[in-house]
Amino acid sequence: MVLSLSFLQDVGGVNAFSYAANLQLGAKSATTLYFQLVDTSVGRRFMPAAGATVTIILNNLDNSKKITRIASQPFAQDASIWSVPILNTDLLTGGTVEVQLILNEGGLLTPGCLCAGIRVVSC
Repeated sequence: MVLSLSFLQDVGGVNAFSYAANLQLGAKSATTLYFQLVDTSVGRRFMPAAGATVTIILNNLDNSKKITRIASQPFAQDASIWSVPILNTDLLTGGTVEVQLILNEGGLLTPGCLCAGIRVVSC
């Protein structure tokens, strides 16, 4: 498995969303990031085992501004969809942000990455 993610936008429900080709955030804008786990080796969404957790890391050249969050599953009907809050106090700086993820399925850790996953614009 090659784990990655696809960002979702206009999320209204488990079957009400669109895929975001390019995700852009304001540097001090609170929002919720929705994403779907993807196994890029087969080109499909990935449904992890029950009880799995996902950690999202938004990297920054300045480690003091790195954001690490535990994602939650907003829809019980689809275990491939996850979300994380972005707070207006998070120290996102302008430019592109690499997104790392770690899937934990009962102690089996699977890393993933989306290079240049988010574009942050200064407000």
